[in-house]
Amino acid sequence: MRTDNRNSGPLAGIQVVDLTRGMPGAIATMLLADYGADVIKLEHPSGNPLENSPAYSVWNRGKQSIALDLEDPEARSGIAKLAQGADVFLESFRPGVAERWGLGYSTLKDLNPAILYCSISAFGASGPWAQRHGYEGLVSAASGLMTDQTGVRDGPMFYSVPIVSLGTSLLAVQGILAALHVRNVCGIGQEIETSMYQGSIAIRSPMLPEADEISKFQTLNLLPQGGLPAYRMYPCSDRKWLHIGCLTREFWDKLAVALDLLELATEPEFQFAPAGWSTDQDRETAMDLIGRRLLERSRDHWLAVLAESDVPSSPVLTTQEYMDLPQVRHSGLVQTVEDPKLGETSQIGMAIDFSETPGMTRMPAPDLGQHTDEVLALLEHDGEHDREHNGSSSGGSGSNADEGRLPKHLLDGMKILDLSSFIAAPYGSMILSDLGADVIKVEPLSGEGARPLPFLIVGGNRGKRNLARDLKSPAAKGIINRLLASCDVVVHNMREGIAERLGIDYESARKLRPDVIYAHVTGYGSTGPDKLRPGFDPLFQSMSGTTARQGASADRPVFLRTPVCDDTNAMLLASGVLMALHHRDQTGQGQKIDLSLLKTAALVNSDDFLRYRGKPDRPLADQGLYGMSAINRLYKTAGGWIFLDCNQPEEWDSLRDCLGKPELGGGITFDQASKMDPWNEDLCRDLGEEFERLSAAEWEQRLVAGGVPACRVAKNADEGFFRHPQALHLGLIDETENAQYTNLRQAGVQIGFSETPSADRHPASAIGEHSAEILKELGYSDPDIFDLLAYGSISIAQPQVYWQA
Repeated sequence: MRTDNRNSGPLAGIQVVDLTRGMPGAIATMLLADYGADVIKLEHPSGNPLENSPAYSVWNRGKQSIALDLEDPEARSGIAKLAQGADVFLESFRPGVAERWGLGYSTLKDLNPAILYCSISAFGASGPWAQRHGYEGLVSAASGLMTDQTGVRDGPMFYSVPIVSLGTSLLAVQGILAALHVRNVCGIGQEIETSMYQGSIAIRSPMLPEADEISKFQTLNLLPQGGLPAYRMYPCSDRKWLHIGCLTREFWDKLAVALDLLELATEPEFQFAPAGWSTDQDRETAMDLIGRRLLERSRDHWLAVLAESDVPSSPVLTTQEYMDLPQVRHSGLVQTVEDPKLGETSQIGMAIDFSETPGMTRMPAPDLGQHTDEVLALLEHDGEHDREHNGSSSGGSGSNADEGRLPKHLLDGMKILDLSSFIAAPYGSMILSDLGADVIKVEPLSGEGARPLPFLIVGGNRGKRNLARDLKSPAAKGIINRLLASCDVVVHNMREGIAERLGIDYESARKLRPDVIYAHVTGYGSTGPDKLRPGFDPLFQSMSGTTARQGASADRPVFLRTPVCDDTNAMLLASGVLMALHHRDQTGQGQKIDLSLLKTAALVNSDDFLRYRGKPDRPLADQGLYGMSAINRLYKTAGGWIFLDCNQPEEWDSLRDCLGKPELGGGITFDQASKMDPWNEDLCRDLGEEFERLSAAEWEQRLVAGGVPACRVAKNADEGFFRHPQALHLGLIDETENAQYTNLRQAGVQIGFSETPSADRHPASAIGEHSAEILKELGYSDPDIFDLLAYGSISIAQPQVYWQA
């Protein structure tokens, strides 16, 4: 069955049935709808208390709403009929529930063998944690996110930014789109499984690698505003904050000149700056010099000086202020949507730009059950579930399925040229490598900019083959041309104009490969007044309101140690390439994809990147960064910390029963207990005294057994991931042996597929490790390769350079 109002997005004609609840599924299907899919969202007739936030007016836009009670067999039968005519089916029930209702994959695939069935659980479909509550805070606490985040006191910090849900939504999108490509190839549908726990890992994957030889950037980033002198926030004379983002020596030296602190560039104690420091005292000295200088003048003064000197910097703003920046307005990020409940709204536009198949918001978020009668009438009328011209190559019956053509991995045969550096683009192409693509990473002879931070190389380049060459060398120009002609996808994150000068821009690429998918990542976008400015993750954290949100105030912002803008951008890049691949599968047409940290930061804050008459201020955590209310909060116990996350009235009742104190809080209702303003200090104190009686492990056992959403806070990433029983059960850890590293551990692939598993990839390669192999594939002879090596145009297997703290 098909709905009306389709657009020209890359997913035009794809039919989606959405049975999810909460933010992960809502954002996933918003992105599918934004880019052309027809989404029917199932809601309970009484509504969903977990989706009362105004943010769902953004996240549910472009969808149709049907209200049915799945306790009713006729309602389940109707959903099964919808699934029979759908391309994609999503659900987020606890494991086993969909099967009990006759809506599990095993049932629906008999009705529709080509269906792509995506399950989003809390902690995975099986294992010791499979039946746990699936709330953002619980997963954040269990996975180590709260302990990893620094803040304003000792102990774990409440994580204000919902990166768990954001990561989960993008995992679901990637899984669906990768499986869609497989179906385009052979007509086979399959089940896709991921979880919020896996989302919490995926969105910080580049920061997780550990090995005996790798020092961690995070160990130098333990202060609330950032621990590296040129990668942190500073107050200025007007008490407004700015963020400096210099992670390379080039920008460090520019900063020294701009601030007239030339000793930073010349004195021996700063020779390894900005990332490497011989002693903590040297690092603190540099921080003090920069901080005192910035206190001499206003923020506007310094932002102008730093911009003139090409130093990466930004103001610390709220999300509402971010919406009014000239570059944000120029980019088309702010769109007007007439919402039936809220009136005229300004909300986030498209997060990804496609040159040939732009997305659009087709309609505002629907009222509860707005389309129930219409959809059910169509189901009744269309008994045969007509799917002709639906954009799928297989058809709902699966009659075109060809198991003989089933690829070994999802993206087998796909070749990608990766010319990127740092995180925002490399991690995106690594995701595609994990799914089976052959990714060729081209680096300068001295290595890309992240080479001094090996954990970033390991975390963003698994499985890629490596070619080292001088991009400016005339003798090696032919190499790039041959690569451009042979690759399906090109990825880079050079500043605007550089690719053109090097002859690797989109126009050059598509002359050699007309159907190329060309993905360009920038900081601020490819057009507009700020297009040439250098951009790094923390600048967009601060501009977009992320650091103000984490610190519970723009007056004392807190730096997120997870590079949320970089990592989200990388996951969006993989999703964008897969969308474009689906369009190419259908039409043979390639296109250019533009992504920017500017737009990604808006998606990270899409709940507050929203404006309408009467909009309340964004809720913020308390000043101690414990949580959002007395029952959504961190508590110290007799041993360790526990996070309490009651989101529904019955959970508040269960808590009091578990504590054996039904009178706790007196007459405080759930609605009162779950609000911060006014902060209920008495209830916090009473609960705090209770939790101090036992250890966190004892409380977790007692509360979980009593149906109370609570979780012991992991002490570190080791406890939250590398030794977590659920991660071990699901096989989420990659421990592939490598000659360069001892005891190497990193996050593996966080999506499961029933028919086409992800690829088993080697760790990140050394500079030039595969130069000769790749050149021979391109038709170069051994004498040709020797000449290129002799002229310095390429290098082969240069040793790794390790950064030491």
